[in-house]
Amino acid sequence: MRKALNENPQVQLAVLGVVGVLFALIMFTMVLKKDEVPPDAAITGAPPAGSAVPDATVDPAVPAPATSVPSPDTPPVKVGPGSKVKPGKGLPKPVAAAYNSDKAVVLLVIDPAGISDRAVEAYTKRLDSRANVAVFIVDTEDISRYSRITEGVNVSQAPALVVVQPKENAKGAPLAAVSYGFRNAKSVEIALEDALYTGPQRQSFPE
Repeated sequence: MRKALNENPQVQLAVLGVVGVLFALIMFTMVLKKDEVPPDAAITGAPPAGSAVPDATVDPAVPAPATSVPSPDTPPVKVGPGSKVKPGKGLPKPVAAAYNSDKAVVLLVIDPAGISDRAVEAYTKRLDSRANVAVFIVDTEDISRYSRITEGVNVSQAPALVVVQPKENAKGAPLAAVSYGFRNAKSVEIALEDALYTGPQRQSFPE
């Protein structure tokens, strides 16, 4: 047999072929076994078997933290017919006194640097000559002192003309209206007359 391997080339080729087939079979088997084992990265994040899972239930003996709700700096004040408002933060004493005296309160918010603001101020001050009207001129930097009025009508720019109806006209809480921009003398008077009007609803178009 050894002599045949050494001297016969055909026998040598046959033996090499068999060895090659066996080697390929062994390598193929090893690769299959390696593929059957999943990599460690495939189970990343999975909890190990038997590990304790934290209980997500809430202990009823422990109260939940209370949610804090910020309260407004100036609570809304509802005024019934015939009752009076009290001065305080956001409502200076002269304004409260004027309203409690059944006067129409005219509050003009102006920008001191505004040209048109000064013109509206001059027209508005003329209303102060009426016995049933109280006029207050407020710079934008001091608007917080009148917040109970300005925040009630959401004043957002200047000049802003706010007219609060007299107490005797209010049906519940004080009522106010605001208008913005330049107004001439006639327009300022109309805003006041609308606040003082107590008659039936007027038609805005011909009947």
